[in-house]
Amino acid sequence: MMRAHDTERKYNVVLLKGHFVHRNHLCLVFELLSYNLYDLLRNTNFRGVSLNLTRKFAQQLTKTLLFLSSPELSIIHCDLKPENVATL
Repeated sequence: MMRAHDTERKYNVVLLKGHFVHRNHLCLVFELLSYNLYDLLRNTNFRGVSLNLTRKFAQQLTKTLLFLSSPELSIIHCDLKPENVATL
């Protein structure tokens, strides 16, 4: 469903590759991404990043969350944390 609304992949949403049920739990398989916001912060010894980079992350994250909350999708991200924000 999301692919139909983001054919150019301009909203920075990780690609769902598949899904399956294991022991009565729904498991989702996503594309492999190697680096997240927590990794970036850890590599700076938690001193943070520049204001310009922070602004870019905030703009991209806002754009993505607005896309997910659009009336066509109505998706709410319930586990937003640095470990779940991929950096590319």
